[in-house]
Amino acid sequence: MLLGIEQHRTGAVMDGEARVVGALLDAPFGPVWVVASPSGLVRIDLRPDEHVAREFLDTADERAHRVLAQALEELTAYFTAERKQFSVPVDWDGAGVTPFQRQVLVETSYIPWGQVVTYGALARAVGRPKGARAVGRALAHNPIPIVIPCHRVIAATGALQGFGGGLDIKAFLLRHEGVL
Repeated sequence: MLLGIEQHRTGAVMDGEARVVGALLDAPFGPVWVVASPSGLVRIDLRPDEHVAREFLDTADERAHRVLAQALEELTAYFTAERKQFSVPVDWDGAGVTPFQRQVLVETSYIPWGQVVTYGALARAVGRPKGARAVGRALAHNPIPIVIPCHRVIAATGALQGFGGGLDIKAFLLRHEGVL
């Protein structure tokens, strides 16, 4: 056990030229796949599948293991409501996002625990006042959900929309934060 979350499998995998390390966690709503590089988090998959079974390598950079350990510790504290914001670094290059996606995701990272904003408000915050749909598309490709809290973005009507992990997990996270 690692901080109350079972670590089913960890190890290093090749991600292009970079070596990354990953762990499969047992979160309150099911398994979560967390992947880190020496520079920071590159992926959190809320619905892991066959990619988890990739063959692991034994030569991961120790810095990647430290980033992964920090992410696991912070996620554990988040799920027990002991942590309300994250400090684990993000490897934007490794996450493979466009400059616009990065702008949206960075702005999204400023949304505090227990608060929500609309896609339109987020679009205005990134200088695209008519870009709510573009913001929604950028968030649909958020490679690091929870840490980059796209679950805190809702429709102008107050409805829950567009969450890559599924609306059931979005609702769980918002209930966990006291929003619903």
